[in-house]
Amino acid sequence: LDENVGSVDIGDWQSLIVIIPYIIIPSFLMLGVCAAWFEFDLPKLRCLLSWLVLPIFILQVIFSYTFSSAVLIAAAANADFCSGGSTKTPDGTVLNILAKEGYAKDDMAFQ
Repeated sequence: LDENVGSVDIGDWQSLIVIIPYIIIPSFLMLGVCAAWFEFDLPKLRCLLSWLVLPIFILQVIFSYTFSSAVLIAAAANADFCSGGSTKTPDGTVLNILAKEGYAKDDMAFQ
């Protein structure tokens, strides 16, 4: 368990490739909101926001919704998978993990 958890690196470049567009696209939309708020009209900015940024944002929302739905289904299916030692129950799985982590039977984690 420690090896698998230790190998996950959130700051790796692959995760940044996914995260950065979700920061940049709404930033452009926020720029458009600020420009409208201060009554600053740039036709090129309006065109960019209407024809490029907004469709990309809509696709991002659809992709995020679809991906999160798939993760939800996978998490629910994974939660039903029991590998808990001899009992093959979710409780047995948790107790088995706690035992492997070095907790004793009389520790608060087992209560």
